[in-house]
Amino acid sequence: MGDDDGGGAAKARKADARCKWFEDRILSSWGKMAAKADKITTWTQSEAGEKMLSGFCDSQNRCLYIFEAEGMVTGSTMPPVVSKLKKTLIFSKEEDPETDSISIDELPKRVAVTEVSPDTIRQLMSLSKEIYFPLLTHPGNQDGWPDVIAKELTENLHKFLANTYVTMGHMEGETLLPLPPDDVYSSMEKNQHDKDSVHVLETAVVAWTRQIKDVLRLDPETVLKGGGHPGPMAEVDFWQNKAKNLNSIHEQLSSDKVRKVIKVLEVTKSTYFPAFNRLCKEVAQARMEANDNKVYLGAVEAYITRLSNESFADIEEVFKPLMHTILLIWKNSKFYNTPARLVVLMREICNDLIRQAATFVSGDQMFEMEPQEAVDSLKICLKVCVTFKSTYFDYKARASTECPSNPWRFQNSALFARLDLFLERCHDVLDLMQTIVQFNKLEKIEVGGTKGKALTSSVVQIYEEFMSAATAFKEASYDIMDVEHKEFDDDFYA
Repeated sequence: MGDDDGGGAAKARKADARCKWFEDRILSSWGKMAAKADKITTWTQSEAGEKMLSGFCDSQNRCLYIFEAEGMVTGSTMPPVVSKLKKTLIFSKEEDPETDSISIDELPKRVAVTEVSPDTIRQLMSLSKEIYFPLLTHPGNQDGWPDVIAKELTENLHKFLANTYVTMGHMEGETLLPLPPDDVYSSMEKNQHDKDSVHVLETAVVAWTRQIKDVLRLDPETVLKGGGHPGPMAEVDFWQNKAKNLNSIHEQLSSDKVRKVIKVLEVTKSTYFPAFNRLCKEVAQARMEANDNKVYLGAVEAYITRLSNESFADIEEVFKPLMHTILLIWKNSKFYNTPARLVVLMREICNDLIRQAATFVSGDQMFEMEPQEAVDSLKICLKVCVTFKSTYFDYKARASTECPSNPWRFQNSALFARLDLFLERCHDVLDLMQTIVQFNKLEKIEVGGTKGKALTSSVVQIYEEFMSAATAFKEASYDIMDVEHKEFDDDFYA
């Protein structure tokens, strides 16, 4: 009996010792400030904390995540989903085919500790560049390696660092151009015609060319083609982001290191130099356009915001100042005065107008309100949309007078194809609701006279048959005001 008690106490002491090992590692990582240390020890010495830590040591779980959530230190065997974590510690366990359990003596050998910051990709970049790369490429650590292996490892590490750097840029919405390794610059200073070094620089230029062309190919119409029917704020955001991206690229191309690369390619008469030089000029031109468009579109941003946020019945007041500002942009901007630019903006304005109208009188609400109320709402929808088109045509006529050399020569179908579909849908639904209003009058009709009973029965039958047909729209699985649902036409014209 005494032996059993002694064994249980020893096991408890063993578990406590393992928990203390974890506690020391967490404290050494997060620092030993009194407030933070209290949170850590409170959790590691709690029943839940001991159960989590000892359970990790004795189970098949390979990872344990320690993090701070809602002011408390806690742990989980699943990656935390809590946003805005300051730091996460990951304890990863080496797999042992013979046993899942880890003793206190095995912990330092079988459990690795990794710190993960909120900006994991930047942490990975720093760790790889400042620690792993110098260690792996140090001549002393490559002693006895064949030259081919050492060279291949170095090249692969450079590629990894370059890809990580590019990914960092993508996460921040920028295009970052990965620079060649520092040792290449040193080699070029000694011998500008070193073939291996020139090849590395040319490889970098090829990668830059691909990245830059991807940015130059970005077009606001792509946003429309992507579906989702974006509003005009997408146009404003597009040019703001493209200007930011091109300004960043221009700044990188103007840096000393990139200029050195270009100079070497020019001196060595590389075949890549002329093409890349032309590309730099294209960047300068595209940057000028993006910055100019960003400035001019800033003038309509306030009206676009009102168009999206004001009540539908009041947005008619926005149409004239909005179209007037667009005409001023057309007259004064160096770049935002082509059909391709204005067509995209007008289509996106129509998308916002349709979204507002469909919210004002949606298919779900249509049959919850009185039929006459639905009729009135649909008439308001039609009036507002027609007013917008009328305002556009007024300013189109003004553009022909004020800008005779560059009038608004657009096909109406290019601008209003979707809006016209919506207006057609509104007319169809209006016909339906007006018919319901008329047939509702039959609900309580009583016909007098010798044949009154038979006539009344016929009227009731007609009313019931119509209401049964109307129920198909009321119980439809789609929004009857959504022009993307073509099923309405099949049901309406059946």
